[in-house]
Amino acid sequence: MKNGRPTGSTRAASGPEGAAPSLPDRLKAPLGGLGLLLLLGAAGYYLVFGAFDNPMRIMLAAGILLLGIAVAIDPEAVWGRLTTRSSLYGGNTLALAALFLGVLGLLNVLGARRHERWDLTASKQFSLSDETIKVIEQVNRPIQITGFFSNEQADAGRKTELADLLREYQIRSGGNISYEFVDPVERPGLAQQFGVREFGTTVLTMDDRRQQITGTRESDVTTAILRLQNPQPKKAYFTTGHNEHRLDGLDNDGYSQLKTSMESSNFVVEPLNLFATSSVPEDASLVVIGGPKLPFGEAEQDAIRRYLDGGGKVMILADPKLDAGLGALLSPWSVEIGQNYVVETDPSALAFRSPFSPVITKFPVHKIVEQIPSLLVPATTYLSVPSGGQGSATITALAQTTERSWAESDDAALRDPAAIRFDEGADVRGPLTVAAAIEVRSDSAARGEDTSGPIARLVVMGSSQVVANQLFQLPVGNRDFFLNAANWLAEAEELISIRAKPTDNRTIFLTGAQQNTILYSTTLFLPLLVLGLGAAVWWSRR
Repeated sequence: MKNGRPTGSTRAASGPEGAAPSLPDRLKAPLGGLGLLLLLGAAGYYLVFGAFDNPMRIMLAAGILLLGIAVAIDPEAVWGRLTTRSSLYGGNTLALAALFLGVLGLLNVLGARRHERWDLTASKQFSLSDETIKVIEQVNRPIQITGFFSNEQADAGRKTELADLLREYQIRSGGNISYEFVDPVERPGLAQQFGVREFGTTVLTMDDRRQQITGTRESDVTTAILRLQNPQPKKAYFTTGHNEHRLDGLDNDGYSQLKTSMESSNFVVEPLNLFATSSVPEDASLVVIGGPKLPFGEAEQDAIRRYLDGGGKVMILADPKLDAGLGALLSPWSVEIGQNYVVETDPSALAFRSPFSPVITKFPVHKIVEQIPSLLVPATTYLSVPSGGQGSATITALAQTTERSWAESDDAALRDPAAIRFDEGADVRGPLTVAAAIEVRSDSAARGEDTSGPIARLVVMGSSQVVANQLFQLPVGNRDFFLNAANWLAEAEELISIRAKPTDNRTIFLTGAQQNTILYSTTLFLPLLVLGLGAAVWWSRR
């Protein structure tokens, strides 16, 4: 120091340190922060609008530019900050987060390309039935499905339900089935072109064929696809004039639900009065004799016999204690329909705790019963069938009772359960056949000389109540058994499987204590547990 003044060296050292930061240094932090905000804004814009349009491009370019300028002003300072210990830790964290997001993205891509689902519901409610899968596998031409639903909240539930279902159809078909949803208000021209007059209508189109449905269930969609592929439906005639079950009967004894199910399976169901026509129509795929209480006349039996001789298909649903004169139709194959009621005493094979309602759970190898879980056969008689067939006929016992069953000959047992007992010599001991399938080939076809000859088929059951309205919707295989038998008779074996499942509503009823447990476990107990674990970790690291 000279004369109280600082030396030159001291002034030189202190001058740069005390100098004010330059303009680029002052702009560096705001530019970097603004650049990051613009990049985050671009990412948010893309997530919300899902479009890489001009606003997003501007934000993305501006963000990259500003961030680049901020780094270019003082790259050494930026590098110094990035190489500090805290920055390295943060970088590792970001790298792990990026890796985790990358793995999630890869899983989403694989999930989109390879669709797999696990249906954990008890009744496999969200899985397509075997019948639907077989129908889809036969689709060899493009099918376009267009759902006409409004964008209002009232249609949202049905639209979502149908979209989830059609997604399964699209994946299973390998791209042959595609779908879209259209608001008829926004595109009235398309709705008018398809003839849509109400919301919730779905139109299926294949080439120049078109089918409309208003339901959203699997059975509705599958039936429409069947009708597209097979514009000529199968025709089932039900005989009338002998006090058979009424096709339009809505009471417990009627067949109205059976008729609805057959129509959903691409059958046309019509009555047939053989006394008036004296012959079976040529377009008949099968004839059903459903529980006649009056005998068939000679001319009617001749009409059925001629139909079978020409390769006809007949299903007979008989009843005990009623002789409808059908034995003559079955006599060529030594099949007889009994008259006595079947009694089942095995507790594991009973329904409603009634000995007259046997449940069959074991079945032979046959297309009709290969996927049937159980069959309830109420008020049934038995069938006498020869073992190993008869001549050119192949006879299969489709359903049999247990060894603890018999055919009760004492009518008093029908009124008084205490009188039910097996009488040696009078009753026929089980196991008893209650359903049988018969396939009859011509003699030349049986010898292998003519494989194109007519093949007659019959299905015989000892109970006509098996598909009456009162039993049709029970959780047993009665409906599936009948429809499988109808498809087998109509020579449509590829459609034999378990039908599309109806909606299964399951309700959980909780007590007050259970409700409180769920409420406080999710809102109080679990958060407190996490806080407690965090406090314990903090205390252990003090």
